[in-house]
Amino acid sequence: MQFQVRQDGVGVVTVQGSLDSSRAVSFRKALLEALDSAGTIEIDLSAVESVGILSVQLICSAIRTARKVDKEVRLSGNPSPALDKAMEECGYQDIRQCG
Repeated sequence: MQFQVRQDGVGVVTVQGSLDSSRAVSFRKALLEALDSAGTIEIDLSAVESVGILSVQLICSAIRTARKVDKEVRLSGNPSPALDKAMEECGYQDIRQCG
């Protein structure tokens, strides 16, 4: 998992591999750092192989928190099928519904 702020000021959280409960703490930390450091946050999950429900909840929480403080969270790249499956399991058709 990696977080960086690009030259254009966008904070990017990049995740590869599994995004399950064992990585939830580090994912949460990266999201909080991104929210503190940038006005726009991109989450790149294109290389994620599996996504747990807790991670979906963290993404939704980040979206809601960002809206409250006039920031934006968005997904970049093509979300992996694993994210689509996890979102469906949580009852969402689209990530925008969780905000």
